[in-house]
Amino acid sequence: MLRAIIGVDTVDHADSILRFLERLDYDPIAVELLNVVDASLPLVPVGAFSGPELIGEYADALRATGEATLKKAKEAACQRGFSARATLVYGPPALTLLDYATENKADMLCVHGTLRGPLGSVIYGSISRAITIGAKQTVLIAKGEESNAGPLRAVLAVDHSEYCDRCIDKLLANPPRGLAHVCVLHALNVNQTMLDLFPKKVLDDGMTVTEWLRGRVEEKNAAIVDRLKAIGIEAVSMVEEGHPNEVIKLAMKSCSAELVILGAHGHGFLERLVVGSTSLHQVVAEPYSALVIRA
Repeated sequence: MLRAIIGVDTVDHADSILRFLERLDYDPIAVELLNVVDASLPLVPVGAFSGPELIGEYADALRATGEATLKKAKEAACQRGFSARATLVYGPPALTLLDYATENKADMLCVHGTLRGPLGSVIYGSISRAITIGAKQTVLIAKGEESNAGPLRAVLAVDHSEYCDRCIDKLLANPPRGLAHVCVLHALNVNQTMLDLFPKKVLDDGMTVTEWLRGRVEEKNAAIVDRLKAIGIEAVSMVEEGHPNEVIKLAMKSCSAELVILGAHGHGFLERLVVGSTSLHQVVAEPYSALVIRA
């Protein structure tokens, strides 16, 4: 059974994540709703919280808000047919979510891409980024107020590294039944250093380095497409030249996709996506949801 932990900040955001999980249709799945109470004082003028009584009242108010939010979120989960439980914990939001997911052996950690809490972006602005970088399990970053229904169309970004292969194995070991169409995407981003150092003896007469690389990538993409089709998921291959951000944006639009699926680490394409600045762009700046797989 896949165990998913959902970081809950508002009922609407929790329900948006639940709807996305419902559409992904993992079977079986157990859901735990987790609200993190950060009772540390907000940035306010000196003296605004001058006594222990006011500090206690502030913490009590946060707890009451969290409990009420969890109650409504659990009702929403049960209405959608999920086996759900609700838990309230204390601590810094991102670190607490990460530690709790690891300690409780979660398979997936889910958060909303625009998490907002009682203290607004001061605390919640970097949660998606921190979760994506720090989680030891697969991460779902749901974006927007999910309102669509039915099967999902996704872009699967691949670099064909050994780690990427393990991520694909993990994805297909328990594939979400709600994936109706997958575009297997590789960004062919060849720089001058690669062109200069590439062993020319492997090239056929008249063939360029880029043509040779494209041919190998298309073969590997085709193998993944065949694996997806074998389990009933419609799939196509796409190899495009350019910067990963632009290539993903193009693929998401041309394939009418709502979800981008990435490996958490790897070399080249995916390493830039998840470790470097491109990862922050994909997780934080783009409007589509992201499923970041760790293997």
